[in-house]
Amino acid sequence: MRRRVIKQGASSLTLSIPSDWAKRFNINPGDELEVDDKGNELSIRTEKDFSSKTTTIDISDISRAMMRNMINAVYIRGDDELTILFDKPEQMDIVQDCIDFNIGFAIVEQSKHSCVVKDLSGTTNVEFDNILRRIFYMIMSFAEEGLEIIKKKESLNEFWKRDLAIDKYVYYSLRMLNKKGHPDFSKTHLYYDMVLLLEHLSDEYQRLYKNLKSTNLSPTTIKLFEETNLMFRDFFKLFYKFDKKKANDLVLKKREIRDKVLNFKKADDLLVEYYLRKTVEMIVTILQIQLQLAI
Repeated sequence: MRRRVIKQGASSLTLSIPSDWAKRFNINPGDELEVDDKGNELSIRTEKDFSSKTTTIDISDISRAMMRNMINAVYIRGDDELTILFDKPEQMDIVQDCIDFNIGFAIVEQSKHSCVVKDLSGTTNVEFDNILRRIFYMIMSFAEEGLEIIKKKESLNEFWKRDLAIDKYVYYSLRMLNKKGHPDFSKTHLYYDMVLLLEHLSDEYQRLYKNLKSTNLSPTTIKLFEETNLMFRDFFKLFYKFDKKKANDLVLKKREIRDKVLNFKKADDLLVEYYLRKTVEMIVTILQIQLQLAI
């Protein structure tokens, strides 16, 4: 968009800011904005969040899963206050569990058929990159430690629940993007899509661990698992230091793994290869977003 420079006084020049941007961040006369000189470009930013949102939802007569989905949706959207209505007192236990899962949310008021939840933490732009890196490390750990359990032919038991901790930080990072955007604001939607895909990638490992009946896998399957985990670790390195040749290697590696899984016959091996194939395809899909960020 273009703005005309206006002369004000003897030597001052003024430039208006877009009204929708001012409304979004609740900018008022007298507020201070940060202005950075970048040669022929000026960068203007504010430390404020998007305008706060207050929402009321009614969770009466819906399933436990839908209750979680509704509360999580409001949290991720960036709302600062949420009133929850319910018809059964025992539903409060489900609400409390959901609120405890969402970083920063806390119940501040409670009655027999309702409660009020507020964000007591706030967020900062600086946090996002740290949280994103943490999500990468948690997924790598989830993948590699699960494989070590399988190699030892030990029971996975409820190891799949490690995915819940990853979801917790994914939701928090999505909330930060919705409330403030990424520091490079024009790329906010790319980071949002990428974090969502990372969560889906973690879900593939979760489903693998949850559905695998036996850890007695063939050496070929174990090798494929190792290659898939290494592929994700290589992508992690590539994300923080982009290299065109290494990106090309990842695309070729996906094709190689996809071709290998066509020869599996054993039931447990087939289950693992199904999820690993989806995992490598998702890594390359995330790479496509990385290309938009890096090129």
